[in-house]
Amino acid sequence: MVRKLNLKNFLDEENLRKKIPSIRKVLFFRICGTGMGACSILFKSMGFDVFGCDKEYFPPMSEYLLSSGIHEQSLDKVNEAFLQQFDLIVVGNSLPRNNEFAEIIENSGTPFTSFPVALGEMVLKNYTVIGISGTHGKTTTSYFLKQMLNHLGIDCGYLIGGILENEPPARIGSGKKGEYFVIEADEYDTAYFQKHSKFHHYNIFHCIVTSLEFDHADIFNSIDDIKNEFKRLFLTLNEGSIIYNSDYPALSELINEMGIVKAQSYSGKKVVQSVVEEGRRVVFTEDSFLQEKVHTNIFGQHNIENILSCFRLLRNLGFEESDLIKSVENLKLVKRRQEIRGAYNNSIIIDDFAHHPTAIQKTISAIKSQYRDYQLVSVYEPISATARSDIFQIEYQDCFAGSEEVVLIDNQIKTTVSNHETLDHQSLRDGIDKNGISTKVIHRLDELIKYFHDKSDE
Repeated sequence: MVRKLNLKNFLDEENLRKKIPSIRKVLFFRICGTGMGACSILFKSMGFDVFGCDKEYFPPMSEYLLSSGIHEQSLDKVNEAFLQQFDLIVVGNSLPRNNEFAEIIENSGTPFTSFPVALGEMVLKNYTVIGISGTHGKTTTSYFLKQMLNHLGIDCGYLIGGILENEPPARIGSGKKGEYFVIEADEYDTAYFQKHSKFHHYNIFHCIVTSLEFDHADIFNSIDDIKNEFKRLFLTLNEGSIIYNSDYPALSELINEMGIVKAQSYSGKKVVQSVVEEGRRVVFTEDSFLQEKVHTNIFGQHNIENILSCFRLLRNLGFEESDLIKSVENLKLVKRRQEIRGAYNNSIIIDDFAHHPTAIQKTISAIKSQYRDYQLVSVYEPISATARSDIFQIEYQDCFAGSEEVVLIDNQIKTTVSNHETLDHQSLRDGIDKNGISTKVIHRLDELIKYFHDKSDE
């Protein structure tokens, strides 16, 4: 049964704007999400007294929150009396409609809103916002663009949905009115009481769209639903740039259907690249845009495309190509993006967040290109609701090409996607096996550790 909402104390943009002068003490409810945690750090740096609630606190986000001076509170202490001490409750989208705490928040009498609304009205209104959107590569591209702007002398604000090396996941920047703010602009739901994409609230002026494929099947029924969210976004971008990857048919179709003549495309198909063995650096050119060769430490076709999107935008903003080329010579990646975690018995262990079949395929291709002398064993655990469903049952069979072996972790949590079954790991194993790749299904962590320990003794 769907619970009736009590939105008497919900603040939309207009009503939040009126309340801002009286807001001092803010509670972020379900603070440990990457977006929520990053947003809370921004609020703390702006002088608000920030508290956070969540079920559990795990590193690295818990460490960032603690080092930022944000007060942490477990959920077992939350009741209406506790909530009434705050001027505003910012609600994360991981809180379900029928959850008991959703009802407690609504009935507490304390004003509440979603984190995209709070972020858009209380932070982003003063900036020229650059939104990085798309199915794949949002986090990586956002971090690339932030680093490039810094190299170009711009102290931009940013919010990135991942963990950075020796930097907070969000920062106000110079704080100058009109300065650039780079934000990962997610198409996922805003909150249980606002069933539309987050990026509508971010006051985006310039937009990069890295890709467009079907994902988030727990909230979208089809690719057309996702296209409609982007269509609505594009209609608000009257003056700014739209940079998009034309290699994705759904995205090109949408741009053409809308007749957006100012939109500028880039394409990985036009990239010519080579790997320089010494120092493992990549050299690439692009036959319709770049005049010079680009040298970078970042490898993988998908990452070259991410860099190209930043080039396109920054050239529009007036930066010189020669300066842009220098800005990508030594880029860093976000944690869990081709991250080397260590070594075990002469094997390199690389961690990556890829979960969509396209992302898995591109990540495997990138790693194989850089570590050609190694055998690749891919370990995959489906985590998201879409990944745990059978939507990509067939596509997963082919995306591990390039691996010598695949180990599937059987996630015991059933999918929440409507009208779909949970991913069949045994059937997937058989499908990958038919492609000539040895495949094993493992159910527990201790079983996985033993498996690799035994392999090292062979």
